Amino acid sequence: MDLDDILKMCKQCFPPIKKAQGNVNLTFTEEAVKLTSGLFKEWFIDKTTTTGNAGIDDDLLFFVRNSVDKGECKVDVARKDSPTLPSTTDLKFNWPETFFLNFILHEFEYQVTMAVCTVHHAINVTHKKSMQVFPSPTKQRMDCKSKESETIYPDLFFSIDDFEQCFKDIVIQQDGEKVAVELTAMNQAIGLSKLVFSGMVDYTAVQQAFVNREKAQSSSSSLATKIASFTPFKNRTQSFHIEQAAQYIRLRGPRRTGFAELAVSKHKPVTEAIPNRKTSHDSVGVKIVSYRKIRSSENEADEGQDYQLPDEAIAVSSSSDQVTSNIKQLPSDHRLNASLTYIMLNWQTIIDAVLYSGEPGKLS
Repeated sequence: MDLDDILKMCKQCFPPIKKAQGNVNLTFTEEAVKLTSGLFKEWFIDKTTTTGNAGIDDDLLFFVRNSVDKGECKVDVARKDSPTLPSTTDLKFNWPETFFLNFILHEFEYQVTMAVCTVHHAINVTHKKSMQVFPSPTKQRMDCKSKESETIYPDLFFSIDDFEQCFKDIVIQQDGEKVAVELTAMNQAIGLSKLVFSGMVDYTAVQQAFVNREKAQSSSSSLATKIASFTPFKNRTQSFHIEQAAQYIRLRGPRRTGFAELAVSKHKPVTEAIPNRKTSHDSVGVKIVSYRKIRSSENEADEGQDYQLPDEAIAVSSSSDQVTSNIKQLPSDHRLNASLTYIMLNWQTIIDAVLYSGEPGKLS
């Protein structure tokens, strides 16, 4: 049995997700439970290596419980050779979800691509950065130094720990530019490459969100300064005058599937000359099918402003039609650095993309 056979068998117990339906609470049949528990034992417990191409064979296995009490973790972790490894006949575990979770974590390599582009009749990529990321059923906050993590399953967390360094060259410096994000699942052994998350947001929306959050922070800082003025100097803390380097803006994915978070900060000019982006040769022939107005949600202020990403672009044949709209250079104090901090997706979205709906990435 090879990975292609596994993918075919997966379709027997995981139907395609309807676009209007989104992620649902799946109810698996007895046949699906029997099939996936057997696949889990054969593919992850008895097998000595995986077909994943991440360069390592991780012996950690993850087990999804059917139900948990308040405060308990829904996902158990054990090493493959552990004497306490759960039996595949143990009904307190959800074996279809256990199989699919390990399938996502072990069998695919994930690449995130962030790009600056302009759109007219086609997407013209002016600068991009790609890197490998790893999924996890636990999440850490990216806007602070906290080491605490929380289990977020059924969502999975793809984080970029050194995001400021990785995406330091992603600068929105022209009116009309957009920031695009893609996450691709790949397995080189079978030549699989499927897009599991994609979207773009324009400069105006990013700038407005950045300005709004700066104003909110400035207002809080002003209040803190007033409090500090009535506090003896020896009792004051440094927290009153610390400026946050970036504002964190959360973007909702196409069709409300998942989130991406951007750390946005004012661009700090460097001495080297910035390449003229009008002469870029990195052009991808992509037609935008739907580009809805980006909406803000007013109830997410504590986690960053929440914006709606448009539906993903649909690839067409490579086009010679180049961007011809007038692009206006922004003043240096209006240029923004944008760094991707994380993408968060439900496991069903990833499996559906791998089995049915995913297309090759357009930016990679």
